[in-house]
Amino acid sequence: DRMLAFLSDIAPSGARAPTYFEALTVSAFELFRRARVHVAVVEVGIGGRWDATNVLSPELSIVTNVGEDHLDVLGPTLQDVALQKAGIFRKGVPALTGAEGDARMVLHGEARRIGARLIDVPPTDRFDDVSPLPGGHQRRNLALAAAAAASLVPLTDATLDAGIASLRWPGRLQRIVRPGRRDLILDGAHNIDGARALTAHMDRTGLSGRCDLLFGGLKDKDLAGMFEILAPRVRRIVLVPPDSPRAELPADLATRLGNPALVTAPDAAAGLRILDERIPLGDLQAGRNVDPIIATGSLILVGDILRGIEDEARASRLDPRES
Repeated sequence: DRMLAFLSDIAPSGARAPTYFEALTVSAFELFRRARVHVAVVEVGIGGRWDATNVLSPELSIVTNVGEDHLDVLGPTLQDVALQKAGIFRKGVPALTGAEGDARMVLHGEARRIGARLIDVPPTDRFDDVSPLPGGHQRRNLALAAAAAASLVPLTDATLDAGIASLRWPGRLQRIVRPGRRDLILDGAHNIDGARALTAHMDRTGLSGRCDLLFGGLKDKDLAGMFEILAPRVRRIVLVPPDSPRAELPADLATRLGNPALVTAPDAAAGLRILDERIPLGDLQAGRNVDPIIATGSLILVGDILRGIEDEARASRLDPRES
């Protein structure tokens, strides 16, 4: 409430009122200031050049990659997206990137024009033995994270290894064991690149063709493009909506996907019950090797499922006399 009062005091009204993301950004920066944060890792909302977060003066800029997300706003080409992302570069300030191809060339051209020191960081298998994060795409992320940290403070290999070994990333290829029910693999993929990373992991680990899919997302995402990548690698499919006013309704999504006969459910919990019931109860109770359910399409959907699991765990710990 105090933060809302602070915003109302400093923000103009009417047509010049801040957007939701602008209000969220200034709130975060004010909270960082009050907490006397020494180092903040700030993720851009969309693009970079005109993003609300770009008012900062960074010590380091990072463009992890250049993908097809938000092409409708930043495109129409990946080179256009790269140009927008390069807007976070600053003269004399180091920058890192894992981008490839034509987009990488655009980033380097802009870095030279601005006077930033852009360094390419390739994927590495250096942390394979210590990283708990599944997925081959994490090799690029870990390489960038390690390079970024080492550019700010001196770090030994042992310190880097210890830090990476302690990583936990909920909702990114996160496997959850549910006794008496099927295991879940939760992945917040919500764009084409995310779907490709997920299916690459499925192919590499032998999950393709064995899993069922719980799928749903937001209206402004390329759900049809993601579905085209995911559907050939799964068996049964249930469509559900994330708990968001921006969610694509399952029936509308089925039509959008050109398959109105797809099974739908009103929420993630109902969708999981449908897929759990497709496996004989005896197999689940006996602990036989039952293939997991993959839930993906939106980080909001993943959050819905994690909250449901937490609520179930909390309820199971309650004393029956208190319920």
